[in-house]
Amino acid sequence: MISIIIPVYNAEKTINRCIDSVCSQTYKDWELILVNDGSKDNSGKICDEYSKQDKRIHVIHKENEGVSKARNAGLKIATGDYISFVDSDDWLDNNYLQNFMPYTEYDIVISAFHRRPKHHIAYSFNESFKGEEMKGYLIQPYLWNGYPWGKLFKRSIIEKHHIRFNEGMKVYEDLCFCLQYTQYCNSVRLIPAATYNYYEANDKCFAEKFPLSFEEAKRYFNNTYNSVEALCQKWNCDAPDLELNYLVHCGYHHILDNQSDKDFLQAYMEMYPNANEDKFYSTKYLSPVYYCVEQVLKEYKYKEYRKAIKHAKALVKIYGDKLDSVNLRKGKDKLYLKLIKNKMFKLVIVAAAILDCNKF
Repeated sequence: MISIIIPVYNAEKTINRCIDSVCSQTYKDWELILVNDGSKDNSGKICDEYSKQDKRIHVIHKENEGVSKARNAGLKIATGDYISFVDSDDWLDNNYLQNFMPYTEYDIVISAFHRRPKHHIAYSFNESFKGEEMKGYLIQPYLWNGYPWGKLFKRSIIEKHHIRFNEGMKVYEDLCFCLQYTQYCNSVRLIPAATYNYYEANDKCFAEKFPLSFEEAKRYFNNTYNSVEALCQKWNCDAPDLELNYLVHCGYHHILDNQSDKDFLQAYMEMYPNANEDKFYSTKYLSPVYYCVEQVLKEYKYKEYRKAIKHAKALVKIYGDKLDSVNLRKGKDKLYLKLIKNKMFKLVIVAAAILDCNKF
């Protein structure tokens, strides 16, 4: 049996779709654990209605304490041989669970997923790793698919090693859970079936929702790195470069306000193994240049023109020629950055108006 755990918080607009997609699974041997994390809307009532209709559905009502405690509450009462997590605004194709079943010999099975409303499939791989082959898994990007959903875990491994979500972390607690679990895996199966639908809300960016201090960023990074080191010691291989930027949660707009990135550089040098200044400025997921450009363009986008011009001037002053290394995807963004580099700060506003700023 598969225990499916769904944390629920103020999800009345999406929870019906989510639960219905579980109920429509072609694989029928499941239990669904809905953890109502102190919702203030009708989410709890909706969950209770479903539990009355299907004895496989169980509801936990608790005070609002965050997604980690909610998932841990679900793990506490789960009885299935396998664990699968789903988020309340996501949904499953009806063969989602069935696609896992041919691979239950593996310690963890990881599926591809669909990003919605974009029609983009992510992590679509058809590979397996067993025993010594795990070294190959550890140096690949799949390791950083830290979402708990889209995976099938063995409950026996979770319980034997008492693996739980870190309730003291604001972000990346799910990645840490997956990395800790992987420490006890001797096999991994990647399947290309993209039958999990991940809904990406078009709202405030993740890093701005969950700001961190430099000290928190260092602590969170160390939690992650300790798990990676344990994995590499187990399989006697070198640690991969950590494709993680906890520093982005410290708010790169501070660089533009203070016209200095010394604090960020110092934190980076203290956090990352084999750190050097060149990597800091040239690696996309680390580069403060890239994130500061994003910040300025976002301010133009939202018509915060006074702030945008102030920060654009700071951007040129701090980074100058380094802006040439920023590779933007959109043609509009490339134009705006070119104008900024040439100190035509107000002309960006005109260009955005002509090109329809609302579709920036």
